Formats: sequence, C-alpha cells, structure tokens
Amino acid sequence: MITREKPQGGRLAALIFAVPNTPGSLYSALEPIAKAKVNMTLIYSRPTRLSPWDYYFLAELEVGDGLGPLLEELRGRTTLLKVVGRYSVVRLDIEKFK
Repeated sequence: MITREKPQGGRLAALIFAVPNTPGSLYSALEPIAKAKVNMTLIYSRPTRLSPWDYYFLAELEVGDGLGPLLEELRGRTTLLKVVGRYSVVRLDIEKFK
C-alpha cells in the first residue's frame, strides 16, 4: 500500500544522501551503518546535475526501530540526508488468490 501520510515505521528505510566530492567521503558516510550492524539491501547512485562528479545515493537499510541514532551520525557525514520512506515488505502467496 502506498500513502502520502508520514510513515510511522517499518522494518526498512529508504534514504537519499549526498557526500562531498573528496576521497573517502562515501566510506565515511557508510561507516556508521556498518558499525551499527545495519544491513544495507540496496545502494544506487545518480548524478546530481549540479556539478560534474557529484552524486546522490539511494540506500535501503534494514533498520527495525533504531533509525534515530543512526540518522544523527549520518547527518554529520553527509551534505544532504533525507528519509524518503519507511516500510515493511509483505510477501503474498499468489496461489491463494487464484
């Protein structure tokens, strides 16, 4: 189900972030995720169109309820950080609907 209401929670979180175009900045942004032992299920990069060699990153994390402290750590290491969604994935058995 998709809604425009603010997400209240969910096992997964989708984040968009940007980092400075300097050596090690992506590693610096990902380090708190690894230290928190949070599983990253997806990371994807897109050019920003603002300047050459700058990228936005979309990451999907399995966070459960512990996103708050991780976001505070990431804010200090990124130039942009947005939580674009919190959700859980429910698998449906298609055979039941036939």
